[in-house]
Amino acid sequence: MHDSYTSGAVRDEAIDAVVSFVNSFEKPKATTENVYRVLRETFVSLLIAHVKPPAVGVTSLWLREGLASAWAWPSTPKVESLDSPGLRADVVASLVETCHDDRARQTYLMPVSELCAVTGWVPLTMRLFGDRQQPPETYSKLAATFVRQSSAWMHYLTSGRGGRHRVAFEKYLELAMSGMSGNDALSLAFAGTSLTDLDRDFWAWVYDSHQQAFPDVAIDRGDLQHLFEKVD
Repeated sequence: MHDSYTSGAVRDEAIDAVVSFVNSFEKPKATTENVYRVLRETFVSLLIAHVKPPAVGVTSLWLREGLASAWAWPSTPKVESLDSPGLRADVVASLVETCHDDRARQTYLMPVSELCAVTGWVPLTMRLFGDRQQPPETYSKLAATFVRQSSAWMHYLTSGRGGRHRVAFEKYLELAMSGMSGNDALSLAFAGTSLTDLDRDFWAWVYDSHQQAFPDVAIDRGDLQHLFEKVD
């Protein structure tokens, strides 16, 4: 076993999964954020370890991070929510806030056809920034927003709108876990469905979820009309 990238986590190489979390009695480290990161990494480890055939792996970072983030961090600090985690209110609030900011919207938000095609963090940053160095907070914002988009998409595709997309998503999951690239798998699984329309409904659902979580907060849905149109 060796230390994981997550501070305090230990991985068992035999099963390729995090098996313990080391905490200090002098200065407790088991904060919500740290424990979440360990749970999330455990999910990713097990997901990849059980892919068939094992040598293929899951190419879509959107799928890996989305599933881990959606199910590893419960929607509320209650034990009951561990069995049926839902979309977190802070995730919804952050996505809507990003959507309201013109520059942030154009920089960090992506249509699902692009999200599912991202294979790793380096390709993601290269796609957006190329070789141009960015301040650390830009990379942090990019990673956080990518994970939040991915997590929200998992909830939407499995249970959003009454679960209307669950069958197609399960087909996508099967194809993606067999090694098919994210974009090809998504297009095949959602054949007959416009991905542009899927994007529109997903973001409408995010805004609906914001209204449910924060009923006293008025939000402008005008951002959604030209969400992924590039503006000079």
